[in-house]
Amino acid sequence: MISIVCVYNDQDKLDSLLLASLKVQTTHFEIEAIDNRQGTFPSAAAALNYGGRLATGKYIMFVHQDIVLGSETWLADTEKWLDSIPDLGVAGVAGREMNARYNTASVTHGVPAKFVGRQHLSRPTQVQTLDECLIIVPRHLFARLEFDGKTCDDWHLYAVNYCLDAKTLGYDNYVVPTSTYHASLGRNTKSVLQILLKLGSLPEGYVTTAKKVLKKHQNSYKRIHTVCGTWNTSWPFIWQRIINIPKDLARHLYWRYRQRKHKGQY
Repeated sequence: MISIVCVYNDQDKLDSLLLASLKVQTTHFEIEAIDNRQGTFPSAAAALNYGGRLATGKYIMFVHQDIVLGSETWLADTEKWLDSIPDLGVAGVAGREMNARYNTASVTHGVPAKFVGRQHLSRPTQVQTLDECLIIVPRHLFARLEFDGKTCDDWHLYAVNYCLDAKTLGYDNYVVPTSTYHASLGRNTKSVLQILLKLGSLPEGYVTTAKKVLKKHQNSYKRIHTVCGTWNTSWPFIWQRIINIPKDLARHLYWRYRQRKHKGQY
């Protein structure tokens, strides 16, 4: 059985997206919906560790409120894939392989829906880290390794850090080939001027946490590969932000084009 842990701050999104797709599932599951509308939990690590300790399933799925499972058999199909992986650390729907040019993903986002990486996965595919929108952890691993609230004391990179911790313990991480939709535009809302002045499109919270994650793992990894980019653990982070500005601008212009092309659908 898969236990679902979701920290939410928008009841309507939770009901119309995640819960609606869970209600039609053909297999048994349990859900721990953690209400954070009043800011009870200051970080994802604190909230997810709380929810994870309540879970009783073989696997624990930590998922965002705006995720839609792609079929009625999503949970059943995913559990079969998970059972087939002997060295499973963390599974998810979007991640980045080491030295890969593109993300590996089975999730779409935006309007119209667009893949965030490689398409048409036919089997679980190994990656270094996974995106936070949806990750699944065997409960026996969570009992040994909880989310690191010291390194990730806000709402960024907690899954990336967890994946690296799992690899340190000898486990591997995978993207599973189960169709999922993330009801997110998948783009930043900064202007061209803001991207230039802020040295990129990354939120300040992400930047602060990224520095701590790179420092923590610098003796184990030369590069950390995430869906938001690849970061070198030995280079000053400000240099890497500057180098990535052209990519950020290109992504921004692309999403502006999509927004104009599909005006009224966003």
